[in-house]
Amino acid sequence: MLAQSAHCMDEESWALIEHHSTLGLERCLEDHEIVVQVQSSWPVEGDTKLLFRKNYAKYEFFKKPVVLKSGCCPEIQGFLQVREGGKKSWKKLYFILRQSGLYCSNKGQSKEPRHLQFAADLEDLNVYTVFNGRKHYGAPGEHVFCIKASKDRFRSQDLKLMCADTEQSRTCWITAFRLFKHGKQLQVNYQLSQSSFRLQKPSKQDSKKREALRHSLPGSVHSSQASALDRVQPWFHGGVSRTEAQRLLEEQGQVDGMFLIRDSNLHPQCFVLSLSYKLKTKHYLIIPLEQGDRQHYTMDDGVTLFSDLLQLVEFHQINRGILPVCLKHPCTCIAL
Repeated sequence: MLAQSAHCMDEESWALIEHHSTLGLERCLEDHEIVVQVQSSWPVEGDTKLLFRKNYAKYEFFKKPVVLKSGCCPEIQGFLQVREGGKKSWKKLYFILRQSGLYCSNKGQSKEPRHLQFAADLEDLNVYTVFNGRKHYGAPGEHVFCIKASKDRFRSQDLKLMCADTEQSRTCWITAFRLFKHGKQLQVNYQLSQSSFRLQKPSKQDSKKREALRHSLPGSVHSSQASALDRVQPWFHGGVSRTEAQRLLEEQGQVDGMFLIRDSNLHPQCFVLSLSYKLKTKHYLIIPLEQGDRQHYTMDDGVTLFSDLLQLVEFHQINRGILPVCLKHPCTCIAL
Protein backbone atom coordinates (compact mmCIF):
# COMPACT_ATOMS: atom_id res chain seq x y z
CA MET A 1 0.00 0.00 0.00
CA LEU A 2 2.82 2.39 0.86
CA ALA A 3 4.52 1.67 -2.47
CA GLN A 4 1.28 2.30 -4.37
CA SER A 5 0.41 5.50 -2.50
CA ALA A 6 3.89 6.85 -3.27
CA HIS A 7 3.46 5.89 -6.97
CA CYS A 8 6.54 3.64 -6.86
CA MET A 9 7.47 1.38 -9.74
CA ASP A 10 8.66 -2.22 -9.10
CA GLU A 11 6.43 -2.39 -6.03
CA GLU A 12 7.68 -5.81 -4.94
CA SER A 13 11.20 -4.35 -4.64
CA TRP A 14 10.27 -1.69 -2.09
CA ALA A 15 10.51 -2.57 1.57
CA LEU A 16 10.31 -1.23 5.10
CA ILE A 17 13.70 -1.51 6.77
CA GLU A 18 14.06 -1.71 10.55
CA HIS A 19 17.22 0.32 11.21
CA HIS A 20 19.18 0.44 14.50
CA SER A 21 22.03 2.94 14.04
CA THR A 22 23.73 2.50 17.42
CA LEU A 23 23.83 -1.30 17.21
CA GLY A 24 24.58 -1.35 13.48
CA LEU A 25 21.59 -3.57 12.65
CA GLU A 26 19.14 -3.67 9.75
CA ARG A 27 16.29 -6.00 8.88
CA CYS A 28 13.84 -6.06 6.00
CA LEU A 29 10.32 -6.41 7.37
CA GLU A 30 8.21 -9.12 5.77
CA ASP A 31 5.04 -7.95 4.03
CA HIS A 32 2.77 -9.80 6.48
CA GLU A 33 4.35 -8.32 9.62
CA ILE A 34 2.40 -5.78 11.66
CA VAL A 35 4.50 -2.64 12.01
CA VAL A 36 3.02 -1.63 15.38
CA GLN A 37 4.01 -4.99 16.86
CA VAL A 38 7.54 -4.61 15.53
CA GLN A 39 7.84 -1.13 16.99
CA SER A 40 6.57 -2.29 20.39
CA SER A 41 9.87 -4.12 20.99
CA TRP A 42 12.02 -1.06 20.32
CA PRO A 43 13.75 0.77 23.17
CA VAL A 44 11.80 3.83 24.32
CA GLU A 45 14.87 6.05 24.13
CA GLY A 46 16.83 5.12 21.05
CA ASP A 47 17.61 5.96 17.45
CA THR A 48 15.66 3.08 15.90
CA LYS A 49 13.65 4.04 12.81
CA LEU A 50 11.87 2.66 9.77
CA LEU A 51 13.26 3.35 6.31
CA PHE A 52 11.28 2.93 3.09
CA ARG A 53 13.63 2.06 0.25
CA LYS A 54 14.40 -0.38 -2.55
CA ASN A 55 15.58 -3.87 -1.61
CA TYR A 56 15.91 -5.97 -4.76
CA ALA A 57 17.17 -8.97 -2.76
CA LYS A 58 13.87 -9.22 -0.88
CA TYR A 59 12.33 -11.82 -3.21
CA GLU A 60 15.32 -12.61 -5.43
CA PHE A 61 15.41 -16.25 -4.27
CA PHE A 62 11.89 -16.83 -5.62
CA LYS A 63 13.13 -15.97 -9.10
CA LYS A 64 15.39 -19.03 -9.00
CA PRO A 65 13.40 -22.03 -10.34
CA VAL A 66 15.15 -24.52 -8.03
CA VAL A 67 13.67 -22.79 -4.96
CA LEU A 68 10.13 -22.71 -6.34
CA LYS A 69 10.16 -26.35 -7.47
CA SER A 70 11.76 -27.88 -4.38
CA GLY A 71 8.87 -26.94 -2.07
CA CYS A 72 11.19 -26.77 0.92
CA CYS A 73 14.46 -25.20 1.98
CA PRO A 74 17.46 -27.56 2.02
CA GLU A 75 19.66 -28.00 5.08
CA ILE A 76 22.22 -25.20 5.35
CA GLN A 77 25.54 -25.89 7.02
CA GLY A 78 29.04 -24.48 7.27
CA PHE A 79 31.64 -22.79 9.45
CA LEU A 80 30.85 -19.38 10.94
CA GLN A 81 32.73 -17.13 13.31
CA VAL A 82 30.44 -16.48 16.28
CA ARG A 83 30.29 -14.08 19.22
CA GLU A 84 27.55 -14.06 21.83
CA GLY A 85 26.56 -13.01 25.33
CA GLY A 86 28.42 -9.71 25.24
CA LYS A 87 31.79 -11.45 24.87
CA LYS A 88 34.55 -9.73 22.90
CA SER A 89 36.15 -12.86 21.43
CA TRP A 90 35.04 -14.67 18.28
CA LYS A 91 35.05 -18.46 17.90
CA LYS A 92 34.84 -20.59 14.75
CA LEU A 93 32.09 -23.22 14.93
CA TYR A 94 30.28 -25.52 12.51
CA PHE A 95 26.57 -24.69 12.28
CA ILE A 96 23.64 -26.63 10.81
CA LEU A 97 20.34 -24.90 10.07
CA ARG A 98 17.31 -27.16 9.90
CA GLN A 99 13.54 -26.76 10.07
CA SER A 100 13.73 -27.76 13.74
CA GLY A 101 16.25 -25.06 14.64
CA LEU A 102 19.87 -23.94 14.55
CA TYR A 103 22.52 -26.35 15.82
CA CYS A 104 26.28 -26.19 16.29
CA SER A 105 28.65 -29.14 16.40
CA ASN A 106 30.98 -29.54 19.36
CA LYS A 107 33.17 -31.91 17.37
CA GLY A 108 34.39 -30.45 14.09
CA GLN A 109 31.95 -31.04 11.23
CA SER A 110 30.22 -34.00 12.85
CA LYS A 111 26.44 -34.05 12.45
CA GLU A 112 25.84 -36.99 14.76
CA PRO A 113 23.05 -36.20 17.25
CA ARG A 114 25.37 -36.64 20.25
CA HIS A 115 27.68 -33.95 18.88
CA LEU A 116 24.99 -31.39 18.04
CA GLN A 117 24.10 -28.63 20.46
CA PHE A 118 20.82 -26.72 20.08
CA ALA A 119 21.66 -23.05 19.44
CA ALA A 120 18.40 -21.27 18.59
CA ASP A 121 14.68 -21.76 18.03
CA LEU A 122 13.60 -20.30 14.68
CA GLU A 123 9.97 -19.63 15.57
CA ASP A 124 10.60 -16.56 17.73
CA LEU A 125 13.76 -15.28 16.08
CA ASN A 126 14.69 -12.39 13.81
CA VAL A 127 17.79 -12.20 11.63
CA TYR A 128 19.57 -8.89 11.03
CA THR A 129 22.27 -7.71 8.68
CA VAL A 130 25.10 -6.02 10.59
CA PHE A 131 26.78 -3.00 9.01
CA ASN A 132 30.21 -1.77 10.15
CA GLY A 133 30.70 -5.06 11.99
CA ARG A 134 34.43 -4.52 12.52
CA LYS A 135 33.81 -1.12 14.13
CA HIS A 136 30.82 -2.09 16.29
CA TYR A 137 31.82 -5.59 17.38
CA GLY A 138 35.43 -6.23 16.36
CA ALA A 139 34.28 -8.77 13.77
CA PRO A 140 36.96 -10.75 11.87
CA GLY A 141 35.33 -9.82 8.53
CA GLU A 142 32.73 -7.60 6.88
CA HIS A 143 30.05 -10.22 6.21
CA VAL A 144 28.31 -10.13 9.59
CA PHE A 145 24.74 -10.94 10.56
CA CYS A 146 23.04 -11.66 13.86
CA ILE A 147 20.05 -13.46 15.29
CA LYS A 148 17.97 -12.24 18.22
CA ALA A 149 14.86 -13.57 19.92
CA SER A 150 11.92 -11.26 19.22
CA LYS A 151 11.09 -10.96 22.91
CA ASP A 152 14.64 -9.96 23.93
CA ARG A 153 15.61 -6.34 24.40
CA PHE A 154 17.86 -4.57 21.91
CA ARG A 155 21.13 -4.84 23.81
CA SER A 156 24.49 -6.00 22.49
CA GLN A 157 24.61 -8.78 25.10
CA ASP A 158 21.37 -10.24 23.70
CA LEU A 159 22.74 -10.60 20.17
CA LYS A 160 24.24 -13.77 18.71
CA LEU A 161 26.64 -12.37 16.12
CA MET A 162 27.89 -14.44 13.21
CA CYS A 163 30.45 -13.71 10.51
CA ALA A 164 30.54 -15.52 7.16
CA ASP A 165 33.54 -15.77 4.84
CA THR A 166 31.83 -14.17 1.83
CA GLU A 167 28.84 -11.98 1.00
CA GLN A 168 27.31 -14.88 -0.92
CA SER A 169 27.52 -17.07 2.19
CA ARG A 170 25.94 -14.38 4.39
CA THR A 171 23.08 -13.93 1.89
CA CYS A 172 22.53 -17.70 1.86
CA TRP A 173 22.29 -17.92 5.66
CA ILE A 174 19.97 -14.91 6.01
CA THR A 175 17.69 -16.20 3.24
CA ALA A 176 17.56 -19.66 4.82
CA PHE A 177 16.60 -18.22 8.21
CA ARG A 178 13.74 -16.31 6.56
CA LEU A 179 12.51 -19.35 4.62
CA PHE A 180 12.64 -21.70 7.60
CA LYS A 181 10.85 -19.23 9.88
CA HIS A 182 8.10 -17.98 7.55
CA GLY A 183 7.78 -20.91 5.13
CA LYS A 184 5.03 -20.63 2.51
CA GLN A 185 3.95 -17.24 3.84
CA LEU A 186 6.91 -15.70 1.97
CA GLN A 187 5.70 -17.19 -1.30
CA VAL A 188 2.19 -15.85 -0.63
CA ASN A 189 3.70 -12.39 -0.02
CA TYR A 190 5.67 -12.60 -3.26
CA GLN A 191 2.65 -13.68 -5.30
CA LEU A 192 0.56 -10.85 -3.84
CA SER A 193 3.24 -8.32 -4.74
CA GLN A 194 3.34 -9.69 -8.30
CA SER A 195 -0.43 -9.40 -8.72
CA SER A 196 -0.62 -5.81 -7.49
CA PHE A 197 -0.92 -2.83 -9.79
CA ARG A 198 2.20 -1.99 -11.73
CA LEU A 199 3.16 0.69 -14.21
CA GLN A 200 3.44 -0.45 -17.81
CA LYS A 201 6.53 0.03 -19.94
CA PRO A 202 6.31 3.06 -22.22
CA SER A 203 4.94 2.46 -25.70
CA LYS A 204 6.78 3.29 -28.92
CA GLN A 205 4.71 6.46 -29.17
CA ASP A 206 5.81 7.50 -25.66
CA SER A 207 9.43 6.79 -26.58
CA LYS A 208 9.14 9.03 -29.66
CA LYS A 209 7.70 11.84 -27.53
CA ARG A 210 10.55 11.47 -25.06
CA GLU A 211 13.10 11.51 -27.88
CA ALA A 212 11.59 14.76 -29.19
CA LEU A 213 11.76 16.24 -25.69
CA ARG A 214 15.37 15.13 -25.38
CA HIS A 215 16.41 17.07 -28.51
CA SER A 216 14.34 20.12 -27.58
CA LEU A 217 16.07 20.64 -24.23
CA PRO A 218 18.31 23.73 -24.11
CA GLY A 219 22.07 23.40 -23.69
CA SER A 220 25.27 23.61 -25.66
CA VAL A 221 26.23 20.62 -27.72
CA HIS A 222 29.79 21.13 -26.51
CA SER A 223 28.86 20.81 -22.83
CA SER A 224 29.56 17.45 -21.22
CA GLN A 225 27.29 18.12 -18.25
CA ALA A 226 24.43 15.67 -17.83
CA SER A 227 21.25 17.01 -19.42
CA ALA A 228 18.27 18.10 -17.36
CA LEU A 229 16.48 14.94 -18.53
CA ASP A 230 19.36 12.76 -17.30
CA ARG A 231 19.59 14.43 -13.90
CA VAL A 232 15.96 13.75 -12.99
CA GLN A 233 16.32 10.00 -13.63
CA PRO A 234 16.08 7.88 -10.45
CA TRP A 235 19.40 6.16 -11.27
CA PHE A 236 21.40 9.42 -11.46
CA HIS A 237 23.18 10.18 -8.17
CA GLY A 238 25.25 13.25 -9.02
CA GLY A 239 28.60 13.57 -7.26
CA VAL A 240 28.46 10.65 -4.82
CA SER A 241 31.81 8.96 -4.20
CA ARG A 242 32.83 5.47 -5.30
CA THR A 243 32.50 4.24 -1.70
CA GLU A 244 29.07 5.81 -1.28
CA ALA A 245 27.89 4.31 -4.59
CA GLN A 246 28.93 0.85 -3.42
CA ARG A 247 27.14 1.37 -0.09
CA LEU A 248 23.92 2.41 -1.86
CA LEU A 249 24.00 -0.68 -4.08
CA GLU A 250 24.57 -2.92 -1.05
CA GLU A 251 21.70 -1.27 0.83
CA GLN A 252 19.23 -1.96 -1.97
CA GLY A 253 20.09 -5.64 -2.35
CA GLN A 254 23.14 -5.78 -4.65
CA VAL A 255 21.47 -8.18 -7.09
CA ASP A 256 22.86 -8.72 -10.58
CA GLY A 257 22.05 -5.82 -12.89
CA MET A 258 21.44 -3.17 -10.23
CA PHE A 259 23.08 0.08 -11.28
CA LEU A 260 23.48 3.80 -10.83
CA ILE A 261 25.26 6.57 -12.74
CA ARG A 262 27.29 9.29 -11.02
CA ASP A 263 29.68 12.10 -11.81
CA SER A 264 33.31 10.97 -12.00
CA ASN A 265 35.41 12.44 -9.18
CA LEU A 266 38.69 11.55 -10.91
CA HIS A 267 37.93 12.48 -14.52
CA PRO A 268 36.29 15.91 -15.01
CA GLN A 269 33.30 16.00 -17.39
CA CYS A 270 33.01 12.19 -17.32
CA PHE A 271 30.53 9.88 -15.62
CA VAL A 272 30.73 6.44 -14.02
CA LEU A 273 28.31 3.53 -14.31
CA SER A 274 28.41 1.52 -11.06
CA LEU A 275 26.98 -1.98 -11.59
CA SER A 276 26.32 -4.92 -9.26
CA TYR A 277 27.37 -8.34 -10.51
CA LYS A 278 27.89 -11.49 -8.45
CA LEU A 279 27.64 -9.50 -5.20
CA LYS A 280 30.46 -7.19 -6.26
CA THR A 281 30.40 -3.65 -7.62
CA LYS A 282 32.03 -2.89 -10.97
CA HIS A 283 32.66 0.64 -12.23
CA TYR A 284 32.68 1.70 -15.91
CA LEU A 285 33.88 5.10 -17.10
CA ILE A 286 31.54 6.98 -19.45
CA ILE A 287 33.45 9.56 -21.49
CA PRO A 288 32.17 12.41 -23.70
CA LEU A 289 33.17 12.22 -27.35
CA GLU A 290 32.59 14.94 -29.93
CA GLN A 291 31.80 13.89 -33.47
CA GLY A 292 31.20 16.72 -35.88
CA ASP A 293 29.20 19.36 -34.06
CA ARG A 294 27.47 16.89 -31.76
CA GLN A 295 28.56 15.40 -28.46
CA HIS A 296 28.07 11.74 -27.63
CA TYR A 297 28.87 9.40 -24.75
CA THR A 298 30.69 6.08 -24.93
CA MET A 299 31.96 3.29 -22.68
CA ASP A 300 33.83 1.36 -25.39
CA ASP A 301 36.21 3.92 -26.93
CA GLY A 302 33.68 5.17 -29.46
CA VAL A 303 32.50 1.84 -30.86
CA THR A 304 28.98 2.56 -29.56
CA LEU A 305 27.83 6.18 -29.22
CA PHE A 306 24.87 7.62 -27.31
CA SER A 307 23.40 11.11 -27.44
CA ASP A 308 22.83 11.19 -23.67
CA LEU A 309 22.96 9.03 -20.56
CA LEU A 310 19.30 8.04 -20.81
CA GLN A 311 19.88 6.57 -24.27
CA LEU A 312 22.94 4.71 -22.93
CA VAL A 313 20.86 3.20 -20.13
CA GLU A 314 17.96 2.23 -22.40
CA PHE A 315 20.36 0.50 -24.82
CA HIS A 316 22.05 -1.53 -22.07
CA GLN A 317 18.71 -2.58 -20.61
CA ILE A 318 18.29 -4.86 -23.64
CA ASN A 319 21.93 -5.26 -24.79
CA ARG A 320 24.88 -6.21 -22.58
CA GLY A 321 27.49 -4.54 -24.75
CA ILE A 322 30.75 -4.55 -22.77
CA LEU A 323 28.89 -5.22 -19.50
CA PRO A 324 28.69 -8.67 -17.85
CA VAL A 325 24.89 -8.34 -17.48
CA CYS A 326 22.13 -6.08 -18.80
CA LEU A 327 21.02 -3.13 -16.69
CA LYS A 328 17.96 -4.32 -14.77
CA HIS A 329 17.32 -2.49 -11.51
CA PRO A 330 18.01 1.22 -10.98
CA CYS A 331 19.45 2.03 -7.58
CA THR A 332 17.22 4.95 -6.73
CA CYS A 333 18.23 8.04 -4.83
CA ILE A 334 14.67 8.48 -3.57
CA ALA A 335 14.13 7.90 0.16
CA LEU A 336 10.63 8.19 1.60
